[in-house]
Amino acid sequence: MNKEKRKILREQFTSIKPTMGVLTVTNTRNNKLYVEGSINIEALINRTLFMLNSGQFELVALQNDWLEFGQDAFVFEQPVIIKHEEDKIINYRKEVERAEVLLKEQLKGKAELY
Repeated sequence: MNKEKRKILREQFTSIKPTMGVLTVTNTRNNKLYVEGSINIEALINRTLFMLNSGQFELVALQNDWLEFGQDAFVFEQPVIIKHEEDKIINYRKEVERAEVLLKEQLKGKAELY
């Protein structure tokens, strides 16, 4: 690969912004929800899947349901996406935390949370 093409690929890679927001994992058998926010949703999904598949997830109730019902009984969704704003200085971690708390409050009484 020549230097110019490598430079272009490097610039494209560094310009990619991770998706920020809130992840929900829904157990379709008992309708329980797991809610977690992250500044990198893709990494959170990969970490969550890895931990659940290896039996090391920190929430025992969710881990037990995963082992009992299997991966096909769970749906991963991103109900809240926070967009990057290039022209502003924003603490995205706090924005993600706010969005997670707000979603949990909205779900109270409507769904059982892990």
